[in-house]
Amino acid sequence: MNEAMLTHRYDLQLVLYQLALHRQLKARLANYNYEQHTGGVLYLFLRGYQSETGGVFYERVPFELIDKLDNLFTNKAKEHA
Repeated sequence: MNEAMLTHRYDLQLVLYQLALHRQLKARLANYNYEQHTGGVLYLFLRGYQSETGGVFYERVPFELIDKLDNLFTNKAKEHA
């Protein structure tokens, strides 16, 4: 599963989707906390259901990465430079 994730660059897709969810929850939930309100990302590979992992790939994107990307997309990165 790791090889398929990297070969097809699903890792980048995963991070962008997690960032989008983070920004949506931050805008909509009072007292939003990344660590409390997000549990990670699951990818299901139907063709890999007979593999050791059952075709499931799980990743928890570190808050530090999501926070840095969030700041980058809101131009806060320039303020901290």
